[in-house]
Amino acid sequence: MRLSSETFFNNSAFLFSIFPYTFECNEFIRLHCHEFFELGYVMNGTGYHLYMDNVYPIKQGDVLLIDPGKLHGYQSGKTNPLLICNVLFQLPFLKEIIDLQKKSSRFSNSGFAPLFEDHGQFNERLALTDLEHLEISLLIKKMMDEYQGKEADYQLLIKAKLIELFTLLRRSTRSHADDGRNEKKLMEEVCNYIKMYYHEPLSLDEVSKIAGMSRSNFTAKFKQTIGKTFVEYRNEIRIKASHGLLRETDKKIITIANEVGFEDISHFIRTFKLLTRVTPSEYRKKTVRYG
Repeated sequence: MRLSSETFFNNSAFLFSIFPYTFECNEFIRLHCHEFFELGYVMNGTGYHLYMDNVYPIKQGDVLLIDPGKLHGYQSGKTNPLLICNVLFQLPFLKEIIDLQKKSSRFSNSGFAPLFEDHGQFNERLALTDLEHLEISLLIKKMMDEYQGKEADYQLLIKAKLIELFTLLRRSTRSHADDGRNEKKLMEEVCNYIKMYYHEPLSLDEVSKIAGMSRSNFTAKFKQTIGKTFVEYRNEIRIKASHGLLRETDKKIITIANEVGFEDISHFIRTFKLLTRVTPSEYRKKTVRYG
């Protein structure tokens, strides 16, 4: 389903709209796209954001930025409503705001335009801190009041507040990027640990505890940082270690499987073939160096 601009923009000279929407418990807004940018700000409650082929949990203080033409939808939680404030604007309006920002000495020129150069994380969600949520929610409410009241010069005030909004969000992304670098360093240390102890019965629960994170949080952060799941990464390390043993020794395959951390020979053979496209025996015949 594609939503047209005429439905949301009453003034062709002011391509901006802002309004709250309350999703009742278990309410679902099916996948749709539109001709304009949408910034969704979660004012209250919990639910899910469906974006392209992914589903992300969302909660109070989360910010989403959806590009024109991208499929997305919402679903509220089972036990509480979900309140989202939708800030809608079209590209000409965005360009006008960027030009205004560059000309104004009252606002930082680095605050607005760069946000649209690296806003990919907004499609998933930008989770604000409690203090950031308080600051942003007050600003959002002021924008809604101006838009609904339409008093003198309300358009100019909305433009100024929109610049302020994106400047604050830009600051937040930089702050969260620093957190992301710390998370990256932590995950790199976890990878080093896996490389050292791959031959041990290394479980997801054990590694999550070592990282000081819950199982679900560690799983998400590891995949996001490393690009593969913990099990995929651990098994790749184990299979790479088995390559040398198959080439350099005449040990039995079941022995090699146990030495690199596989307790089940069938699982070892399946995983080996999945990653190398040949069985351990076939690999040994092609690469054997001993004898």
